[in-house]
Amino acid sequence: MLELKDIISNRITTILQSVRYDLIGDDVEECTLVCEDKFEVNEVTSDRFSFFINRHVRFEPASTFDIEIRFMTERYLKEEYIGHVEAELEKYEIKNEFMKDTSFYTNYEDSWVSMIIAQLTGSFGNSPLITPPMFCFEEENVD
Repeated sequence: MLELKDIISNRITTILQSVRYDLIGDDVEECTLVCEDKFEVNEVTSDRFSFFINRHVRFEPASTFDIEIRFMTERYLKEEYIGHVEAELEKYEIKNEFMKDTSFYTNYEDSWVSMIIAQLTGSFGNSPLITPPMFCFEEENVD
């Protein structure tokens, strides 16, 4: 079987699906910042696959704000592999391939997510929260 990275074209589509920002405002003396990323395969067809990436940032106990951002990305087969028996996307473990090299399959979403969170949390004179400009997936957050 061919390597998935070798049959994927440079064509990539990324769409911002949703942004949720809840201002909680209850300041507590001590809290922990929680930043979780989640990966989920959305659809696999004969010529492309798509996936969602979520970043959820919140505090425990609940205070200040709770924010979640969701992107959808589509990656496409190279033209010469469409319909090729050894390049049937349904045979690939997309999530495993993604986890081996997240930067190859994404289109700088990690940086965009970090920038959007900083812009939202830094609005109206507040200090921006800068989250890591790379994805940090926990095994239980990969579907």
